[in-house]
Parts: sequence; C-alpha cells; structure tokens
Amino acid sequence: MDAELKRLLELSAKAMEVDGLTWIRSGQCFYYDDPETGREEWKPDNCDGQSRRLQVKLQIDTQHGDKEIKAFNGCYCCAVVKIGDDAAAAMRRAVLEVAAQVGEVLE
Repeated sequence: MDAELKRLLELSAKAMEVDGLTWIRSGQCFYYDDPETGREEWKPDNCDGQSRRLQVKLQIDTQHGDKEIKAFNGCYCCAVVKIGDDAAAAMRRAVLEVAAQVGEVLE
C-alpha cells in the first residue's frame, strides 16, 4: 500500500470516528473493532458498503459525469476523480478523498 492511500484511510477513519484503528504491517492494512460485527478491515477504497457509510455519515454528495466523478461535502471539501475502467472504483476514491479532507480538518 502506498503512503498516500494509507494516509487517506487514516484520515477517513478519523472522520468516520472509527475507534481502535490498528495498522497491520505484515498485511499492509488497517483493522478496527466494530461493536456489531467484531474485528473488520477498514477498506472504503475497495468496499462499496464502507464507502457508502462514509458518504452518508459525512453527507458527501456526488455528480457522475461521462469522464469524471465529483464528490463534495458542502463547499469546503471537494474531489474530482477521472473514470477509468471501473466507475465504482472512481466513486469510492472520490468519496474517500473527501472523507480524508474532513478527517484532516478534525486533526
């Protein structure tokens, strides 16, 4: 996992108020203790469900164009991601980037 993605995941977890986020270096991933499901991997960059929960909790709106996806939270946080072969991945990335911007404000 590259340093940028790791930082986006950390900041998005902060915005989502995820408790007990733990970096597992050998697996190159984050885990947290979910009160309902137990130990779970934090991966809103790959998991539609986690991405959607970020979007709903942080009130992130999106606009889907032909070539790009725009995500924004009010007028303060914004991300524009080009759509490649996978529009869903672009949507998750746009939501993750806005969530990370919200988490950065909370630092």
